[in-house]
Amino acid sequence: MATEPSGIDEDSLRALVRVAGISLREGEAAAVAGVLAAWIPDANELSRKMSRLEHRTVTPATTFTHPLADTGEE
Repeated sequence: MATEPSGIDEDSLRALVRVAGISLREGEAAAVAGVLAAWIPDANELSRKMSRLEHRTVTPATTFTHPLADTGEE
């Protein structure tokens, strides 16, 4: 149900991973760019939907905690 292009292609992905300090093996850029190009438009649409006023009280069914964060210890 993608409604917009993702803007992700191999060149933009290579720039992103270079800035993030991530290394990709030969051939991985095309595969990762393909997954992101398919996923990002729908993720953005879901984000817009869940940001609407009628969904503001919806909370995740799964929450993540970390024992050290819960106790305040480091």
